[in-house]
Amino acid sequence: MIGVSWTVKLKMYTWQERGNEAVTRELEDRLEAVRARLDSQIEAARATRDAFADNAEDLRSVQSTYRSDFGDCEVTANAEGAILRVKLPPRAGDAQALEAILVDTITRAQRSAREAAAQRAASLLGESSPLVAHLRSTHRTGA
Repeated sequence: MIGVSWTVKLKMYTWQERGNEAVTRELEDRLEAVRARLDSQIEAARATRDAFADNAEDLRSVQSTYRSDFGDCEVTANAEGAILRVKLPPRAGDAQALEAILVDTITRAQRSAREAAAQRAASLLGESSPLVAHLRSTHRTGA
C-alpha cells in the first residue's frame, strides 16, 4: 500500500511540475509579447518625434495671407499670430472703418495660419495629438 501511495504522489508531483512549467512558459510568452508591443510603441514614438523634429521649422514658418472681403487690405500672419505684413490700397478711406477692416482681416489671417499649422501637425502627429487639439481650439476661439 505504501508503494501505491508513493506512486500516486510521484505522478501528482510530476503533473503539477509539468503544469507549472506550462504556466511559466505561458507567462514568459505573454511577457515577451508585452515587451515586443512596448518596443514597437517606443519605436513608433521615436519615429514620430524624429519626423516632427525634421518638420518643426516648416511648422514654425507657416504663414497665411488673407485679403479682406472687398479687397480693402491684405494681411499676412504666421501661425504664432505675428503679423508679418499689412498691405493697404493707395488711397485709404475712413480711418475708423479701416481699423475695423484691419482687425477683422488680421483675426482671419491668424486663424487661417493656425489652421494651416494644425493641418500640417495633424499629418505628422495624427488628429489625436494634443498639439493639434490645441491649435484647433485656439483656431476656433480666436485666442
